[in-house]
Amino acid sequence: NNAMPWRNHSGRSQLRAQLTAHTLKPGTLPIPNNDPFNEPAVATAYHTDYRNPKYQFQDYPGPTESVFDNPAFGVNPRGIDVDSEAGKVYWADLTLETINRMDLDGGNPEVLFTLTGTSNIRGLKLDVKAGKIYWVDSGSSYDTLMRANMDGSGTPTSVIPTSSPFSTPRGVALDLIRRQVYVSDSADNKIYRVDMETGTVTEQLDHSALVSTLGGLCVIQSLGKIYFTDEGDGYDKVMAMGLDIPDGETPSTRTDIETIIPDPGSATWADIVVDELQEKIYFIDNYEDTITMADYDGSNQEILMT
Repeated sequence: NNAMPWRNHSGRSQLRAQLTAHTLKPGTLPIPNNDPFNEPAVATAYHTDYRNPKYQFQDYPGPTESVFDNPAFGVNPRGIDVDSEAGKVYWADLTLETINRMDLDGGNPEVLFTLTGTSNIRGLKLDVKAGKIYWVDSGSSYDTLMRANMDGSGTPTSVIPTSSPFSTPRGVALDLIRRQVYVSDSADNKIYRVDMETGTVTEQLDHSALVSTLGGLCVIQSLGKIYFTDEGDGYDKVMAMGLDIPDGETPSTRTDIETIIPDPGSATWADIVVDELQEKIYFIDNYEDTITMADYDGSNQEILMT
């Protein structure tokens, strides 16, 4: 992240870039006593590690952890998302300038797109129903929101037909019901909304007094809110706001911004994702190198991995 120096811990890897979580569908686990209504819930968190380039996934509850480590497909991974129905993991690699996918267990890796000339791929997200991949490129010549086909066909294109207002786009969140894409900008500390169909961009947050270095973000449809992280020194926290600006307010005066998890004093909240089935948020702290799970209100925090 060029917007913020990362802090290194001697002998420890740096959790970075992006985290995704999903809940396995019925039938993927043994059912106790053959009772289809008594299936244990299992969440799987996937993440990338860019200092020791690899992709890891860990079940919860349970200690299972698996690793995909293949330098031909991962040198500097910076974005990841899951198509659980098709059993695929998609990710971007900044150094190789590629969009890739593999099976959930790490098998059958393949390059879908080679993006020659790009600079800083971030925030990869999937619109599985439409068969589309979204990501942002924060290179100085790009700074835009991109889209491509999940099957690798065609050519990636910019969602925004005119010049982009982004400076250093960082995170991406999809509102698949209203067909909107939310993008965080870690340099301007703004959150934008982009219409998937028209590419129209509207500013949603511009509140420098509250945020310092915006990180990841996610949409929680059941709450009608967007959650986002701030990883700036002294500002590290998880925050939330509505999907729309309240009537009569502006991106800089909106009053619906709330702190979900305040700055603990020694954290750098990077990316955040939601599991709406279990009503949990998962977020990365790349200062302490942990993945934490919590309820929507920030309570019942539990570190899943260090």
